[in-house]
Amino acid sequence: MSNEPDLYRPVVGGVRHRTEGQGRPAAGSTVELLCGARYQVSSRTYTTHVYHDCPACDEINQERGDQRA
Repeated sequence: MSNEPDLYRPVVGGVRHRTEGQGRPAAGSTVELLCGARYQVSSRTYTTHVYHDCPACDEINQERGDQRA
């Protein structure tokens, strides 16, 4: 779980990613994930099972020295 509830971490196909953004972006907007993928924010909010965190996002996050969950 995130230590910062306003940190936006979308789940795509069971993989939780990291973004640079804080808070949920507006529905329909596209955000870039740290791993370089793009994600279009849905207008629906729903619970998605998380199988694991994106290793590429985590690696980039660690390189930047950002230890947010």
